[in-house]
Amino acid sequence: TQEALGNAPVAVCIVDGKRPIYLNEANFKTESGTPDYKKAEAVLIHESHHASSQGFVNDKFFSDDQSLSWTLDEIATEHFTKKVWDTKHPDRRDEYYKYTSYFRGQKQDDTGKGWFGHQGPDLAQACGGEANLARAYFTGDRKVLEGKESAIETVVRKVM
Repeated sequence: TQEALGNAPVAVCIVDGKRPIYLNEANFKTESGTPDYKKAEAVLIHESHHASSQGFVNDKFFSDDQSLSWTLDEIATEHFTKKVWDTKHPDRRDEYYKYTSYFRGQKQDDTGKGWFGHQGPDLAQACGGEANLARAYFTGDRKVLEGKESAIETVVRKVM
């Protein structure tokens, strides 16, 4: 757990059969020291997607490159997280970019430029549709992605 938290300093979902979510408290405070509930909510939605998915990292999609598998998982997670955020907060759609750290080069940009989730629609298309992406992500059904690996890799490499 400590190693995972060191690699993901804000929060992490540990796949150990129970899938607990750990948050680093210090990252969820405003400048005045009060709790930053908006950031905590955004991160919890993201990590909850990891917890409820079968994911691509836990069972590598790209057998020869773990970083590709990790990026694939984060693109899908951000894509589905933003859908939930936008439904829940239609008046604060662009606020999500303040709270996520998944940007190309890991540089946060409140405008959303370089955000991993922007590849979500392209990833869904490469998977043969949003339903296939959701099925593979949430149930682990890889059969729906057979023959699509090259197209999926092309999308994933765009954020690397």
